[in-house]
Amino acid sequence: MIFNFGKEDFVFPMEEQGHHALYLCMTKEEKETMVALFEKYKAVGNKALADGTPAADAITGEGIVQLSTDLGATSDSDPLMLILSWKLGCKHAWEISRDEWVNGLTIYSAGTMEKIRKKIGEWRKALSDREPYSSFYDYVFDYLRGEQKCLAMQEAQLAWQILETGQRWKLWPRWLLFLQAEERKAVSRDTWRELLSFIYQYPSDISNYDASGSWPTILDEFVEWLVAHPK
Repeated sequence: MIFNFGKEDFVFPMEEQGHHALYLCMTKEEKETMVALFEKYKAVGNKALADGTPAADAITGEGIVQLSTDLGATSDSDPLMLILSWKLGCKHAWEISRDEWVNGLTIYSAGTMEKIRKKIGEWRKALSDREPYSSFYDYVFDYLRGEQKCLAMQEAQLAWQILETGQRWKLWPRWLLFLQAEERKAVSRDTWRELLSFIYQYPSDISNYDASGSWPTILDEFVEWLVAHPK
């Protein structure tokens, strides 16, 4: 086992220095399969690039689409790729770098498609618990917004749908009507995160709503709107 207590992060793979620490849990054949999979889906993405666009050392575009399909995504609203990106620590939306792929899959000892599918199934199942779901939920906002401070409302609503917010919150249809009526254009990071806390605290109604709580203004306005627009 190798521990890094230096000032700089390790850069993997480090085979030129004789280190194989990340590969201890993989056979040589599985490691080769993992790298070959990366090259396969990277090539698919680069092949679809417009003429003159520099090739990326990452899985992008059509490569992501093909990978999602091959891993068993059932629809455009399937969170499969978001789950995988979350666990690999991907920094850019719909892109998996070589380091993210190799280092991430090695940590989980998942160098084949069969093992990746199995891991995704385990991660998906774990999202039924609050702690991992909250971590995933927070990640999705930062992943999708990129360099922007906020997430466009249309994209936020699609993300909430993929995250199955409606299955966790009985007020979800009312929230959508509120956003439409108020013509909200974007969602801030604070609103995104606090909404999940609001959902857990008020899963079905606002009868015990605490107006003195430090909720974002938009949530106070939502409560006022609910009172003013009873079913």
